Amino acid sequence: MAKGQEVGKMMAVIDGQAVASVPIVSNSDIEQSGFLNRTWQRLTRWVQNLF
Repeated sequence: MAKGQEVGKMMAVIDGQAVASVPIVSNSDIEQSGFLNRTWQRLTRWVQNLF
């Protein structure tokens, strides 16, 4: 992902109605993690959710 690229949106919602939306933009280049790193992250999140 390149610096300045939109990575998501933040929305303000009142009573189920979206009243404002702001883009979330990366302030630096972001490299995708490797397969083993992503697998480890998913495993640790799964274990944390058990407790």
